Amino acid sequence: MGSTNSQPQPTAGTARDAHWDTRPIHDPVTASWNLRISQADSQKMIHGFIPKEMEDKWLCYSTTPDNAQGITVVHLCRSWGKTEQIALKVQQADAVNDASGSSQTWIILDITWERRVGEQDLGEQEAKEDTIRVCNYILDCALPEDEPESYLPAK
Repeated sequence: MGSTNSQPQPTAGTARDAHWDTRPIHDPVTASWNLRISQADSQKMIHGFIPKEMEDKWLCYSTTPDNAQGITVVHLCRSWGKTEQIALKVQQADAVNDASGSSQTWIILDITWERRVGEQDLGEQEAKEDTIRVCNYILDCALPEDEPESYLPAK
């Protein structure tokens, strides 16, 4: 029976790589992004999303490669085929002052997606737009949807 909620809700526990047999991106394309995000959004992305039913369509999990830079990779996968569609490298940036005091900011350093031939290829802008939609809808983030300049290649 389908969920009565209009938006899927994350399940308890953090989605981690060891729990999933996913197919990695076969022919990757990577672009810099350098998009600043809130600590709350970074934690939602790192926590991930475990689909409860087929209609949820996405599996989101994170891995922490063995590195000294504190980079976490967030994987966005189609749930039914467990195929990775997009990978994001996120890293804590610095402390910034906001209206409520001090908070940590994070940066999506870069984005990787599957290269496809012809019209099926996402391209950088569409890969970033898809990421924004998945993170906002599935993970309940508040990434900027109305700032197309944030989708452009980093200078």
